[in-house]
Amino acid sequence: MQNLTPALVIQARMSSKRFPGKVLAQLQGRPIIEHVVNSAKQVGLPFFVLTSKHISDEPLVRHIEALGVDVFRGNLDDVLGRFRDFVNQSSFSHIIRISADSPLLHPEVVQMVLSLEGSLSADILTNVYPRTFPRGESIEVLRSELLEKLINCPLNRQHLEHVTSYVYENPEQFSLVNCFNDRDLSHINLCVDYPDDLVRMEKMLDESSVSIFDGMPPWQDLSDLITSRSW
Repeated sequence: MQNLTPALVIQARMSSKRFPGKVLAQLQGRPIIEHVVNSAKQVGLPFFVLTSKHISDEPLVRHIEALGVDVFRGNLDDVLGRFRDFVNQSSFSHIIRISADSPLLHPEVVQMVLSLEGSLSADILTNVYPRTFPRGESIEVLRSELLEKLINCPLNRQHLEHVTSYVYENPEQFSLVNCFNDRDLSHINLCVDYPDDLVRMEKMLDESSVSIFDGMPPWQDLSDLITSRSW
């Protein structure tokens, strides 16, 4: 029997090519994965970290387990398969997919996406098609059946690594509902892709006297803050 409560799933790995080990890199004195976990807690839904069985992710697993957070491990390169295996073992009807490189992920944005009409029936409920929120505020709510449907599609290696890429390349085959921000902030990057991103984010928060671990300001205030900066 499916669990009708959605699960929030943080996709994480240590083997980033652009910034190896970035999920344990520190922002405001704590690993960025902890900031994402803290935001996940505030959403108030069951949440998990999905990482790989590869030896490179052992330090991440130890850190997450020390936080008391549930970890699911799967294939390193076949991320779609990792998500499908998680759904098959957990029986959640929907999963909310977020990335571990998004330390400014805001719980209000997650709730905005979840509150959209049509959220239960759509294959994918998202805020990136088209994007009006910053990168780093990306939310995807996936119906569990979508993952099985994707497995039977003509996928390439890129599709297996980037779970929803086939959906956006072939939207006519799926039902999509998109959440729009009240202003277009798609030009802003709040992801940690490179070490410089972490330095830039640290400076912005420190100069603004914002402690994200103690509780981020309301989304509207954070939006005003990031739009006032030169990004």
